[in-house]
Amino acid sequence: LTLIQGLSRNDRMDTTLQKATELGVNCIQPVICKHSRYKLDQARQDRKLAHWRQVIISACEQSGRCRLPELQAPQPLTAVLDNIAGQPTCLVLDPLAQTSLTEVDAANTTDIKLLIGPESGLDRDEIEIAFAHDFQRVHLGPRILRTETAGPAAAAVIQALWGDYRGDTA
Repeated sequence: LTLIQGLSRNDRMDTTLQKATELGVNCIQPVICKHSRYKLDQARQDRKLAHWRQVIISACEQSGRCRLPELQAPQPLTAVLDNIAGQPTCLVLDPLAQTSLTEVDAANTTDIKLLIGPESGLDRDEIEIAFAHDFQRVHLGPRILRTETAGPAAAAVIQALWGDYRGDTA
């Protein structure tokens, strides 16, 4: 499971990284979106990446994980979408989607990409761009979750449906 997370401010990003790690996400790709209010120059980005790695290490220790999830450097959303277009199961959380995450057929997929917006969500144009890059729009239910809750909540559902939370996996 790869979490493509809209860059959010300070403790919100830390919470997302911590909980996503505890829930078994394999890769975390922070992305810069239109609503990302948190800008990073190169020096600040290097410090943030070091801090985020420590958050991830602590979460691995807490949850008993032996393998650290891969943490990518923040990139513009469109650059990330261009690099993963055409992969089998790419999902974007959209509260206006007609399909629930639980209705997705990903049982035979070994790699799921999940796109979550920053505070204020993804811009409608960004959702359309994701859709044009073969991302399926899905919702988690009737509530709109905060950015730091949405990714981990969706990761838990994905793990329960197709991942290592199922009882039939070793």
